[in-house]
Amino acid sequence: ILVNYDDMTAPCGSGNFGSAESYLSGGNFVKRARTALKRTDIDVHAILALAKNGDRTICKMLEEYADVFAVTLYNYATIYSPE
Repeated sequence: ILVNYDDMTAPCGSGNFGSAESYLSGGNFVKRARTALKRTDIDVHAILALAKNGDRTICKMLEEYADVFAVTLYNYATIYSPE
């Protein structure tokens, strides 16, 4: 499901940009965090530590994650149960 067609920072494994997978998969989230922070040493544990310490970039990314997740769930619910 496409959630943001013009976000070239969110590549998907299929070669598209801005799909739900681009934002919601763990691997892509880590890649995007590395890019946003300009650090190659970031992993999930570092992301969680940064979030716990209130890092603005990571907190903003996590807010975006929650928004995209909510929109994606809504889209799937609408597709599979339109009533």
